Amino acid sequence: MRKSVLVCVLLLAVSSVLQAWNVTALLDRDDCLYKCGEQAVFTVNVKREEGDTAPLKMTMTLTHDGGNHFQEQDCEVTDNQEFVLRDTLYQPGFLRLIVVFRYNDAEGKEVKKDVQAGAGFDVEKIVPGAPEPEDFLAFWQEELRKADETCPLEVTMTEEPYSSDKVKCYKVIINAPGGRVFCYLSIPQKTKEPQPAWVMVPGAGPGHFCGSTNETCVRLIINVHDYDPGSTQEEMNERYKELNANGGYMYIGGPDREKHYYHRSIIGAVRAVRWLAQLPEVDPKHIGYKGISQGGGFGLILGGLLDGTFQGIYCHIPALCDHLGYKLGRSSGWPLFVSNSKFKRHPDCQTFLPYYDAVNFARHIHCPVRFSVGFIDGTCCPSSVYAAFNAIPSTDKQIINQPYVKHSISHEIDVDSLKWIEELVTGKPWK
Repeated sequence: MRKSVLVCVLLLAVSSVLQAWNVTALLDRDDCLYKCGEQAVFTVNVKREEGDTAPLKMTMTLTHDGGNHFQEQDCEVTDNQEFVLRDTLYQPGFLRLIVVFRYNDAEGKEVKKDVQAGAGFDVEKIVPGAPEPEDFLAFWQEELRKADETCPLEVTMTEEPYSSDKVKCYKVIINAPGGRVFCYLSIPQKTKEPQPAWVMVPGAGPGHFCGSTNETCVRLIINVHDYDPGSTQEEMNERYKELNANGGYMYIGGPDREKHYYHRSIIGAVRAVRWLAQLPEVDPKHIGYKGISQGGGFGLILGGLLDGTFQGIYCHIPALCDHLGYKLGRSSGWPLFVSNSKFKRHPDCQTFLPYYDAVNFARHIHCPVRFSVGFIDGTCCPSSVYAAFNAIPSTDKQIINQPYVKHSISHEIDVDSLKWIEELVTGKPWK
């Protein structure tokens, strides 16, 4: 039976103090949710603290979740003032107010900051910007088959120095067509019986260079990059800098389906999870997944390609969703492929992107799923997150709304997600 789709979290309004000015942007409903055609009322309050006489320049823009612009207003504020903007959407989506403030600092240099508010309209009806290709799943199944045929699995395990008598930690290198993926595995030593496990792919960035010493269950961290993360943060950052020397790694190899950067990452991650499930220390019926941003997107990718493997998946503010959302007038999810000049100009862009869209993988997930979403997230816009969430056929799914949150999650939500995934795979109360 389907559980409640919406679990609202009310957070404090975003505010910004610019010199002696205080600015807030709020909606007229605590949950910031509306039906299509209903008016959302945005109230922007500007307050000048005593003693400040410098004017504040301000631009207020209403957009379709970072896409089409509906209203824009420039003004100069010299005293306390309140601005009210009203608008609606007639199709499911998000109406986002972006208020940009410009002021001069003590050295006379112009500084820009912003506050935002987002209103969701019939969010449970948001659909992707493009349909799933008819051969989507067949394409990836064939790529995995070819990988097994032409690039037989090879695994290298090296015990890490932070192992202890309680938890054994390993660096694991798994081959894939075009390269490798580097993983970190931790195995609690509390029992010789098979144990529950959960998997994580890091968010966008240089990756992780060490595993977990948690004693609750087996954990596997899968990096998307084809380099050894090294033993220090400095080493890893240097390798990441080299990787991005000619542009962001997420654009490398596109728009060729077989050469894109994530092609190796996806196949390598699938291999890593399958390998994990075969370890004698792991109970293959009790494996979960938890990830944030890029890691959230990979949770959908792995969940779709390995349907039936995970007992549950938790995706915080997932990236890699709804790459063609711009067709409906809104922004797309990270990494905003169509905003990158290389992809925007390429004639194969629209036919390539659906094969790397986490929305299409999400359509094949049937296990319990949990999401979180920020209503003013400009990196993984809420429309893209809801497009993926709504596409999941699982009857056990929930999403936590964060109305005044950008691309982040609160510590409380992060802890709750860890509690959920560990209780799910262990079958025991979380400690």
